[in-house]
Amino acid sequence: MNLAGETEKRAVASRLVSEPYRVQGGVVVVHNHWIHYKDLLFRDMQARVDGLRVILTARTSTARLGAPDLSGLPYSCETLSQKSYEDANKLWCGVLLFARLCALRPAVVIVSGWYDAVSWTAWGWALLWRRPAVLWAESNEFDHRRWWCLEALKRIYVRGFAQAHVYGTSNANYLCKLGMDRWRVLTKRAVLDVEHFRRTAAGRGEGGKRVFLFVGRLSPEKNLGRLIRAFGIAQREKHGEALELWIAGYGPMRSELEVLAIDPSLDGCVKFLGPIPQERLPGVYSRADVFILPSISETWGLVVNEAMCCELPAVVSSKCGCAVDLVNEETGWVVDPFDEQSIAEGILKSARTPRERLTEMGRAARQIAGEYSPHNCTRLVEKGLRQLISDRQDGRASSPSDGCPL
Repeated sequence: MNLAGETEKRAVASRLVSEPYRVQGGVVVVHNHWIHYKDLLFRDMQARVDGLRVILTARTSTARLGAPDLSGLPYSCETLSQKSYEDANKLWCGVLLFARLCALRPAVVIVSGWYDAVSWTAWGWALLWRRPAVLWAESNEFDHRRWWCLEALKRIYVRGFAQAHVYGTSNANYLCKLGMDRWRVLTKRAVLDVEHFRRTAAGRGEGGKRVFLFVGRLSPEKNLGRLIRAFGIAQREKHGEALELWIAGYGPMRSELEVLAIDPSLDGCVKFLGPIPQERLPGVYSRADVFILPSISETWGLVVNEAMCCELPAVVSSKCGCAVDLVNEETGWVVDPFDEQSIAEGILKSARTPRERLTEMGRAARQIAGEYSPHNCTRLVEKGLRQLISDRQDGRASSPSDGCPL
């Protein structure tokens, strides 16, 4: 046995793990606007991928509170428009992006989604300059009604990418239906600050009640009208502890939902907490018993990750992308968001579950949600980049034998 040779191999492997991966020419990520959880990923990628640049279409979105200060970011970040994403001229931003990519000449382009001219510009530039492109896709087939003409365009778009990174199983299945080979799809995983979202010392079961918590935007796709009505059904059929529903967040439906919650059958059990800052969210999660997300359309549902990291079992809509990967008999319940009775049954099942069992489920939930860290995501992205660069240097295309994981 050649001990010197084995020692050298281990030393090389150790350097590959500890040293940033240098991409000759750099990597450009094209994204719509700044989002805190993507910022977590970019910060971690900056430490692991040398030559990273992020180009945002806009600084913020009208769906977000305030505009972030991008001047102190530890990674290279620039914006194509100072307006909100919704108000930005996407065609002009596409022109600016094309010129910027021509100046930078990156070795790899990562494109987030397919929704606007900016994404298609990045896709076209990569094809024109024969650079490998990676698609960051977060859509599911069931998100909304699909039209064949738009799906045909997506098929053309998807074929232009050498690789795709997705959150989970539902996203991967949709891409494969659009024509991407399954071995080209890497599970990128959602990104969460798993150290920040931990259970605090706050007590649960306040006043002897079983507390259900929703966190998110108060908008139609969150399906909160059905949730409140379903909670009324559960209130009438419950046995044992009193039930209470906390709704945390802001959005256009606040007044309408408050009127709905006045219904006498609810007996004042619905409370609106308003918007909660990120730093205070772990404390709010830790005071609840069960998390609930009844959305009729949700590409993933990062709030479920947050709640599970705080050791909450969850009642989750089958139309949430995370349901397949996060929710099982050990961590929660999946319900039909279009059926108030199904939502009520999910509430009642969790309401009738002994607290000791809920605690066990919360621990299992934390174990699953804890895997969705920026570091784990960066490792997968880095692995994909290494494969792409290696294939380019070897002058060949990736194949199933290369071992790209789903």
